Amino acid sequence: LARLQAEAAQRARRRVDAPPPVAGLRRTQAPRRALVDPTLRFDDAVVDGEGRVVVPAGTTINPFNTLRWHNELLFVDGGDPDQVRHAKARRDALGPALKVVLVAGSPTALMRRWRVPVYFDQGGRLVERFGIQQVPARVRQEGLQLQIDEVLP
Repeated sequence: LARLQAEAAQRARRRVDAPPPVAGLRRTQAPRRALVDPTLRFDDAVVDGEGRVVVPAGTTINPFNTLRWHNELLFVDGGDPDQVRHAKARRDALGPALKVVLVAGSPTALMRRWRVPVYFDQGGRLVERFGIQQVPARVRQEGLQLQIDEVLP
């Protein structure tokens, strides 16, 4: 039992240190810009635990109508030295307003090296939501939308 627990812990550590890469991405060949509307649409009513309607069916909400997002996300392949250098230079320029999100490579290795949080897009959910096709890719607020810039490293 102890051996099985140790093996499971080792597998979990490996998965944290080097998560499976996000499939379908390539290094930026030609810069591209796109806008994504973050508006949420509620086809069904949202109710609380007591059945009271919190959000009526048919409601649309754009969070940028009420808030300003001051951060920038930078999606990079952590296994590509050019992209890592690009991310480090951008992080040094923007400071904590830049959140580096890996799509491949080891976030823990970069965190130890840089001594700042580094994130990983588990399962490619953000890449899919933002329509990112190439990395590096920057995501930031532009008016009431998100601007996605796939840039050369």
